[in-house]
Amino acid sequence: MKKTLTTAIAVLLAIGAVLSGCGKHAAAQVDVSAVAQAFRDGLTFQDEMNEIAETRLGDYYPTIDVSTLNGFKMYKGASGATAEEIAVFQAKDSESVKDIEKAIETRLEDLKLQFEDYVPAEVKKITEAVTETSGSVVVLVVADDAAAAQKIVDEQLG
Repeated sequence: MKKTLTTAIAVLLAIGAVLSGCGKHAAAQVDVSAVAQAFRDGLTFQDEMNEIAETRLGDYYPTIDVSTLNGFKMYKGASGATAEEIAVFQAKDSESVKDIEKAIETRLEDLKLQFEDYVPAEVKKITEAVTETSGSVVVLVVADDAAAAQKIVDEQLG
């Protein structure tokens, strides 16, 4: 009886350790620079992709407060003639995740309005943009190959 009870406790402790490890993984810090770089390396862009500094984040995402982020990395087409964009955010909390998701929706709507008369061919990229949330990480990729972008998202955040 004592041996069975000891074994049962050991099994429960092992299960608890495994489950607590899973929870830590979901909340782990993600290297947003590495995720963004995976998109830069794995996708072909028509435009040169320039990094957007933290001080300019508000130009593109005015409702995101940098103090609510654990990190972000953003690249935008240099010429302005394409809608190409990579944005990877890691929020500090779940409320910030919701705010980032809303900001991305607004950003996509703004891009559609900007490009529908300027370069209508870019609207397809915007409409098919890859947006994904995984835990505290929110990603937006506007590129020609949405399927390849989704594959990279799955590899990086899966």
